[in-house]
Amino acid sequence: QYDSGDIQIIAGDFNDNALALERVSAVDGQPVAELFQNRMRALGIAANHVTGSWLVFGELGWHANRVARPTERSVAFSADGWVKKDQLLGVLGIEYSGFRDLLLTAELDGQRIRDNAPFGYGDGTLVSLGLRARWTGLNERLQVLAVVNELAEDQGRVARASVDYDWSDSVNLGLMWVGYSAPDNSLVNPFQHNDVLQVQLSYSFQSP
Repeated sequence: QYDSGDIQIIAGDFNDNALALERVSAVDGQPVAELFQNRMRALGIAANHVTGSWLVFGELGWHANRVARPTERSVAFSADGWVKKDQLLGVLGIEYSGFRDLLLTAELDGQRIRDNAPFGYGDGTLVSLGLRARWTGLNERLQVLAVVNELAEDQGRVARASVDYDWSDSVNLGLMWVGYSAPDNSLVNPFQHNDVLQVQLSYSFQSP
């Protein structure tokens, strides 16, 4: 740690909590997708630096034997499952807090698949972009959040907006919208007609 930020070195051997496709087999004449947790090793570095109202952060990591996720629907359910490749992953982001009660964040993510990506996994270098705005008002009783993620390989866009209001210590009101936009060959395309509009009311029986 130092006055304006910190630097971390990370090494690990762990399971990826996001399930991956191991194989597609036939059971009684019907295809069955078998999923598994990818076991992999990682070595990386993360750092952030604060100057005035700005926060700059970045991460760079090497993942060994990591599952590569398809970008084409035609190979999403391959009989041999998804391939495993050594990969280099990185993120560079910036955050601005100079406006009252408003936090703005932009993040650029990159992924490089070693030894060339097979067909259906993109060109081996994937870049995506995320934008986020969070506003809190009324002594943080009101929270407004807007997020837009531009997916790699022109896979589409996911947008989300939510409003949460703490009416009292026991009652919370919420409204959330999620929208999907993607081309026909994208893995996100099936969600295009599953946009979400959610209204929420929660009550806590616990005494403050």
